[in-house]
Amino acid sequence: MSLRTDLAVEATAFVKTRKALLQQTKRIKNIEIVQIEIKNKVDEKILNRPKGTYITISTQQLLAPEKREDVHHVLVRELKSFVRKKKSVLIVGLGNKNICSDSIGPRVVEKIFATRHIKKELVNKLGFADLPSVCTIAPGVLGQTGMETAEIVKALAEKTKPNLIVVVDALAAGLISRLGTTIQLTNAGIAPGSGVSNRRAELSQKVLQVPVLAVGMPTVVDLKSIMERDLNSKTLLKCKQNMMVTPKNVDEIVNNAGDLIANALNCAIFPMFSQQELEVLSS
Repeated sequence: MSLRTDLAVEATAFVKTRKALLQQTKRIKNIEIVQIEIKNKVDEKILNRPKGTYITISTQQLLAPEKREDVHHVLVRELKSFVRKKKSVLIVGLGNKNICSDSIGPRVVEKIFATRHIKKELVNKLGFADLPSVCTIAPGVLGQTGMETAEIVKALAEKTKPNLIVVVDALAAGLISRLGTTIQLTNAGIAPGSGVSNRRAELSQKVLQVPVLAVGMPTVVDLKSIMERDLNSKTLLKCKQNMMVTPKNVDEIVNNAGDLIANALNCAIFPMFSQQELEVLSS
């Protein structure tokens, strides 16, 4: 049985032999934060994940209005551990904005406070000499542009020279319970489309020559993978096709997740502003 998932926390759950794998779990106000460190080639091969740090934030109420502030503060804190006062950031919204389950990336960049176009003289006059330079792009997908996303991002990085590239994408999960309830952060980069068997050129520090932070939320699961783990589903076990399924309220999930991730990124990158100020500046 193979588990199709973009989540490191799910991949490790199905590998019982690697007890030495560094994994830490903590809870803050019923929000689970799991940090996994993949540090050697053995674990890379077993888990089918590149070396790096993987942080998973999850709760069944991740997008619930009553948990908004708690989740926001946890996400901002974890993002800051990767951002670390970077002065120039390129944020890339991966995915096809015309397909709801794949549109989290484009949704996020619409809400980011972009500042690269603001003249330095004006920034100094306003008293924000340390204002980070941020630019964004939603490059679409190969079928729309005829270009690999990695090619586009690499060309932009060579022009804008960021200290950090943040890529935001919709992910595939192995468990239905992960849909809309989990956010993964990793400095290991990302291969767009890998979760739906359409793997494209990876976006990583190795390829782009710039540190990369990948942020994602699962919006689809592979039906065949689920049924292979359910021995009672004898009829569906005969299904040979890989079918990606998504919740009926995926539009609501994507809109709420896009706002949550964008607001948290803004707060992590621009600590000199309040959350309320950033919501106005990015609107």
